[in-house]
Amino acid sequence: MRSVKRPLNWLLLCIALASVAAILLGQENPFVRESVCMRVPCPALAHSHAWEKIAYDLGIGSIVSLFFYWLVVRLPENAKRRRIRKSFAEHFREFKEDAIATMLMVTDDTFEWGFHRELVNQKKFRDYFKQEVAPGEDRWDSFHNKMTDYYLDELLTHLEILRGEILFAMSALEIDDKRVLEFLKRLSATIIRMRKTTGDYDSMKSFGNFMWEVFAGWSMVTGYQKRDFFEDMIQAI
Repeated sequence: MRSVKRPLNWLLLCIALASVAAILLGQENPFVRESVCMRVPCPALAHSHAWEKIAYDLGIGSIVSLFFYWLVVRLPENAKRRRIRKSFAEHFREFKEDAIATMLMVTDDTFEWGFHRELVNQKKFRDYFKQEVAPGEDRWDSFHNKMTDYYLDELLTHLEILRGEILFAMSALEIDDKRVLEFLKRLSATIIRMRKTTGDYDSMKSFGNFMWEVFAGWSMVTGYQKRDFFEDMIQAI
């Protein structure tokens, strides 16, 4: 089931169309009924005026009910979803900026303020960190080799803050898209596993692979992606 609301939306649309048809066919002025009956055989019903009145009243009642449902339920729900999605997207960008700033401190010791924001773009990030900084060593290798406990703790803290935003979004919204929900669950679980990262080679390799996937857009399945998959998932919430 891709979405719970999709069948409901179709049902509401059908009810709305049926209600409009009932109003047009049941109104006192018979021009719509006559026009339809000229093209489609219409059965002759006993007490037709009473049935037309009932159809008209039901149509009006349904339209009014649908309007109030949209006004009281759907409109606030959609506004809440947009608000949380926007907040989540902003916090995700802040996470990337803060984490990139920490990475630059690891590799370059210092950097011009604002440069870290440029590297939020995945292509620019991987181009910069794939630059050779020593014979046989690129900047991403340098990131692994120069990592300290202090900066590792900084990066893990950034990830924990991001996980807090993930949990908030999952608790505040009903996420019907199974693909998005599974993505958020996997991301949250991966961040939990990253808590145990230490400075040893295997641990840092696993941590580095995860960070490269997030910041450089690498996928074991499709390779480097043209779009930021993480941002696309957030926008699909």
